[in-house]
Amino acid sequence: AHIGVLRALDEAGIEVSMIAGTSIGALVGGCYIAGKLDELEEFARSLTKRRIFGLLDLNLRGSGLFGGLKLDARLREHMAGIRFEDLTKPFVAVAS
Repeated sequence: AHIGVLRALDEAGIEVSMIAGTSIGALVGGCYIAGKLDELEEFARSLTKRRIFGLLDLNLRGSGLFGGLKLDARLREHMAGIRFEDLTKPFVAVAS
């Protein structure tokens, strides 16, 4: 849904001047500003139940049930070399 909203804004000629998001909204917004929305959409559309399961790394210790290391590695692969300071528009990721 996040990707679709950003695509609709682009199609309507509404310029996004900044992005702020939480959780997947921050991920999608960051990819949008970094010019990586196409790659993220392609990845999201390629997911099947089996592929999702393969990305989940069970973690019985720590703060969450899933560690997220496999997904993090995949994201770093596509975002290599991109830094917050280099983005063309302001970006805020809200986390706690």
